[in-house]
Amino acid sequence: MALFVCKDIKDIKIQEIYIIGSLNGCQHNKDILLKVGDTWCINLHLPDGIYFYKYVVNQYIKLNDPTSEKYALDEQNEMWSIVRIRDNQISNPVLKDTMHIQKYIITNRLWHDISENFTQKVINLKTDRKVCLGIKLQMQVGLHQITVLWYEPSMSLYHISEHTFYGETHRKEEFQTKWFCLDLSQKQREYPEGVWIIRVFINGYYKLQDYFRLSHEPSFKVR
Repeated sequence: MALFVCKDIKDIKIQEIYIIGSLNGCQHNKDILLKVGDTWCINLHLPDGIYFYKYVVNQYIKLNDPTSEKYALDEQNEMWSIVRIRDNQISNPVLKDTMHIQKYIITNRLWHDISENFTQKVINLKTDRKVCLGIKLQMQVGLHQITVLWYEPSMSLYHISEHTFYGETHRKEEFQTKWFCLDLSQKQREYPEGVWIIRVFINGYYKLQDYFRLSHEPSFKVR
């Protein structure tokens, strides 16, 4: 049996995890992982071959496997983890943290360079049009995906942002900044006042959590 393992995610109360992909016809809720200690796992009987897959956490959060040796895009440019099955076995998974975050900021606008800018912990609902998360990354060769989860003050998942890109350099000194924004200008949506939480994953690896406050009061900045 091919064993698939997903680690518990710090700061997220996991109710269930299931696996989807070419190994089960992308059927949701079909292959649910069982929690054992601080891991979730499932054994699947699979013929030899190459399969794409990812994990779905709490019905809505789709994450790639950070232990996958390879990632690939499908015809819709969605990124998937890739696994090769041989004799109903997969290679020993190794947790990788390949993408280093050099700096990040939360602010109300996009900046060309975030190096000298400050995080803005309060976003003014009267004057600001968006909440922006800028992440400065040390580039690594290969296909990568950043997933940002936005939680409103009730801790309900409000929005999911994703960005998939290909790193093309081996130079450690090369950095790029990726931006993720929550649009505050949509009049048909409500934006509750209070503390919001941001959680960031890269290739399914949980990288950071931070917060900002939506308010009608003036904003302030911190380093």
